[in-house]
Formats: sequence, C-alpha cells, structure tokens
Amino acid sequence: MGEFIVDPVVAHEVKWTPEDPHTGEIFIRALTPFQAELLHTVLREALLNHIEGVAVTGVRLEGVSNVFDAVPALEGGLAELVLNLKYIRLDGALCRPGIYPFAARGPGRIESGRLVDALGEGVLNRDLNLCTLHPDGELRMELRVERGSGSALTHSEQPMRDGFLPISAIFVPLRLSIDVVPEEGQDSGGRVSLSVRLRTSGSLSAAEVWSSGLTAAKSLLAASRDALDALSVQVAAGS
Repeated sequence: MGEFIVDPVVAHEVKWTPEDPHTGEIFIRALTPFQAELLHTVLREALLNHIEGVAVTGVRLEGVSNVFDAVPALEGGLAELVLNLKYIRLDGALCRPGIYPFAARGPGRIESGRLVDALGEGVLNRDLNLCTLHPDGELRMELRVERGSGSALTHSEQPMRDGFLPISAIFVPLRLSIDVVPEEGQDSGGRVSLSVRLRTSGSLSAAEVWSSGLTAAKSLLAASRDALDALSVQVAAGS
C-alpha cells in the first residue's frame, strides 16, 4: 500500500507564463511508473470534472418547445443559437447564478458582448457570434446561469426544466495534456515525471485551476485509499 500513497504537492514545480496567466506547465518528479499512472488518472479527473464555475445551462423563448421549432426572428435557426450559447465564457466571481432576460432587434448579428447588459461584466468572450436577426426580427429570451463543475447539469436529450431548452455547457473550459516523461541520469532508478500542461478559457487563471485541482486530487486519492483499505479488511476477514 505504500506505493499507493502519493501526495501530488510533493516534488512538483510550476512554470507560469507571466504574459499569459491562463497558461501553465507543472512537473511532478521522482515518481514510480505506478504512481505516475495513478496521478495521471486522478489529476485528469480532478482538473476536468471537479473545478467549479458558472455557465449558461438553458435558454427559454416564448412558444418554443424544442430546438427544431421555428423562430421567425432568426436567420440561422434556433439550433444555431443554442449551440453558440454553449460557448459563452463567464467569470464566476462577476456573474451569479440566476435567470436573465435579454432582448434584441434586427437586422444583423448579435454577439455575446450584447449580453453584458443582462449578465454583467462577467462575460469574457464578447465577440462570439450568437445569431443573426432578420431586418424586422425581434428576439426575446431568458438565459439560465448555473454553478457547477465539469460538464453540464443538463444534456440535450433531457426534457426541458421550467420551459428552458437545456444547453450542454462546460463550467470551466480547459485544455489539458498530461504526459509521462522518463527521468534521465544513472541515479534515476527507473523513476519518471509527469508533465501537466494546461490552458484555461479566462474565467480562472492557470494557478487557480491548479490549486483547485490539487485539492480535488488529494480528496480523490484519500477516498481511493480508504476504499482499498476497507477492501483489504474485508478480504482479510473472509480468508
């Protein structure tokens, strides 16, 4: 069991990019291959599914019951609008969960920057194209913002909640790669390192994501260790 107990805080170094706080690389050194594979799995789970953020998870339009319904104001159709709403990036410190009304008139493109009046300064990517309105088109909708971690609380195949079309949002969008790298030198003893490279969408800095990820990873490791300890006791009792 000794090899299973890994503290990812030990023997790790970070390289943050001063000009880009949303990019970083972390090295965890002097691991056995078993420890490296274990941390690879745990860190990926922690970083992708256990960091909290906010996202648009639903949209409601009067008279609309599914994404294939016709909305006369829209040139590209409702499905295009729902898909584009998925990619709105929100700062959880500035945008609170709730239901936000929004209205716009045509003609022309409606970009996510127009949502600042409704959602506040927490809208990060303000040049995202949401939809195009006909010259006489008028769009009225309500957006539901929720807090969560990992993937969306709702999925497109689930029924509407309170009349909202669900949006498969990602609460903290993150580009992540984790590689196992053999350590060099005669004294390496077959040890390896983990190279963790991450880039956030802007809602959190790379340092904040890593700090939250470490906390989640330690909890996952502790839970796994407790489960294995309990299993060992059961096996011993039954033998």
